[in-house]
Amino acid sequence: MQSKGWIWQACLLLTVSFIFSTGLPMAPAFGQTETTPQETTDPESEDSDDESSKGEDDQSDDSPGSKGKQDEDSDEDEQKEDQDKEDDSDDDSDDKQEEDSEDDEKPTENGSKDLSEAFLLKFDARTTSDLDRIVKLCESALEKGLDESETEQANFLASESLLRFSEGMAQRTFSTPRDRRWQIYRAQAIPRLRKSVEFNKSNVAAFILLAKFEAMDPQSQADALKNIEKAIELSVDDRDQLSDALVIRARLKEDKEAALADLNQALKHNPANLQAHELRAWSLLSDRKVDEAMEDFEYWFNAEPKNFAARVIVAERLRASGDLFNADVQEKVIKILNEAAGIDPKSGIPETLKAQIFLQQDKPQDAIDAATKAIEVDKRRPLALRIRAAAFAEKGDLDAALDDANKLMKLDLMDGYQLRSQILIQQGNFAKAIEDFRAMSAAEPNNEDLQQQLARLYNADLRPEEAIKIYSRLLRNNLLPDEDEQPEPVRRVIMQKRTVLLTNRGGARLSTGEHSEALADYEEALKLGDELLKSISKGIDPKPTRDSALLNNFAWLLATTPEDDLRDGERAIKLATESAEITEFEMPHILSTIAAAYAETGDFKAAIKWINKGLTANKAAGAKEDAVEESIKRQEKSLLDELKSYEEEKPWREQMDPDEEREKESKEGGEDDDSESDSDDDQEDSKNAA
Repeated sequence: MQSKGWIWQACLLLTVSFIFSTGLPMAPAFGQTETTPQETTDPESEDSDDESSKGEDDQSDDSPGSKGKQDEDSDEDEQKEDQDKEDDSDDDSDDKQEEDSEDDEKPTENGSKDLSEAFLLKFDARTTSDLDRIVKLCESALEKGLDESETEQANFLASESLLRFSEGMAQRTFSTPRDRRWQIYRAQAIPRLRKSVEFNKSNVAAFILLAKFEAMDPQSQADALKNIEKAIELSVDDRDQLSDALVIRARLKEDKEAALADLNQALKHNPANLQAHELRAWSLLSDRKVDEAMEDFEYWFNAEPKNFAARVIVAERLRASGDLFNADVQEKVIKILNEAAGIDPKSGIPETLKAQIFLQQDKPQDAIDAATKAIEVDKRRPLALRIRAAAFAEKGDLDAALDDANKLMKLDLMDGYQLRSQILIQQGNFAKAIEDFRAMSAAEPNNEDLQQQLARLYNADLRPEEAIKIYSRLLRNNLLPDEDEQPEPVRRVIMQKRTVLLTNRGGARLSTGEHSEALADYEEALKLGDELLKSISKGIDPKPTRDSALLNNFAWLLATTPEDDLRDGERAIKLATESAEITEFEMPHILSTIAAAYAETGDFKAAIKWINKGLTANKAAGAKEDAVEESIKRQEKSLLDELKSYEEEKPWREQMDPDEEREKESKEGGEDDDSESDSDDDQEDSKNAA
């Protein structure tokens, strides 16, 4: 009803403006007072009077009759002065009434003129500057004075102009992808929207948009909630506006169930509310209700058949949904990505994501085909190269994988090094992989993860001396502070780092035959680990366990070292058994350590029993889909060699000469022989390096 009123007023103002421009007389509009006679005086008449006055003023005082006229004027002035004194009070009263009348009429007239100009500008407004000018004219009109009807129209026009300005800012702010200058647009919109609702406290659209902008900043979300509640209160008779307001309120609620209830209510009021469908889809997905979420996603896609970004975002989120990403969902995502590829055939993103999914599905050839399409569309797509290289590697075509890694280095050097080094490790070319890791470490000298990976590679390449140097340097960089020097969380991080570094250095020292030094590292690592567990396990149930690898390696050293004063069979049994319990007695090399510990105590019957359990566990591991046949065979050979020793009632002894091991490795064509050691470092080095 209100909008019709201002349209009629606008039409009337246009008529007023037209008549004013043609000089025709008319009745006043918007409460304008009638024009006074002085204001309607003909311009030519005014010029004539001016000239006459000028002529009289120019007459000489010495002209005939001039003196007599001056005397007469003087007498008249004296009489008039006396009369003025007698009627002074009456004149003052009359003058005041006339001034009051003029004050009442003139501001209203000027305010109406500004309002008329604002309405005219409204119909021709093309820029944000025009909209700001309309608001200023309305403010000027209100300041100068308007009657009740005009005041209502001025407030309405100003409020709508401010809303229109802010809607333009909203289109840029909430676009997909979002404009990089969105913060500027938001800063321009919010104060104008606040003024908009001041001018018109019933402007529901302004309240909704204001809340939407405020909701973007956590610090202003309380204001956003207050404004959206006002919008909901005002929009009870407008189902579409009520639906929009409920969507905004759902975004502001932390309680998922309450937010979902608002979204359901929003769709009840307006089933076509696209934002409600979109937001409800994400909410359902977060609650692991994939099928229900997909229905809302499908509605979104059907409503926006050309929305490429929406399909890509949904596909990526679903792909990263973990166990929810089952075969059925994967097929739906492939369909979504095919639609996206149809919308933008020049983008390689859909095919790249499809390649990732095919790799997850153990379909390396499909992954290669999809990644190849992505690369053909966009040769500078690093992710597609990484995926295709991984797919080639999975198929066993390491040369093709290495070729992709070299191509990747031209686009992203560090990623290229990382990918190429992994492929080289799979090829067993540890020396070349070490070169790549040294290059990466030189580029990022403070990256301790790279340093540790390099150290593990040195171990795998039978160069434990180099690994020891790296671990020692990292330990010097991570000295444990006193309890009062650092907060407890910081100390815990350093304790964790030192535990890992000491464990790894102990393994490297075990490989060099430095058994006394290795034992010292293991002792310190175990002590630090126990202290760390004690500090973090308060109130935690079940209690966290010790590091099984550290326990196993320490036990292996205590059971097999050739140095008599270091061996401790009983302690080795305890440590190895605890390690086996943690790994549920499924790791063959840990069962082998238990056997070696019993053999050290002279209980060869128990040693044979445990080595046979190790052989059974190794056979079970070989039956798994991800088993590496070569690794299973090497482990079996090692266990059989140990069994033979125990059957001869001979305890097992750790070998001490790394040079001899390297020579043996070279003679066997780079093939590891794990019969000499069952420590976790020897078992896992190449795997960890990858």
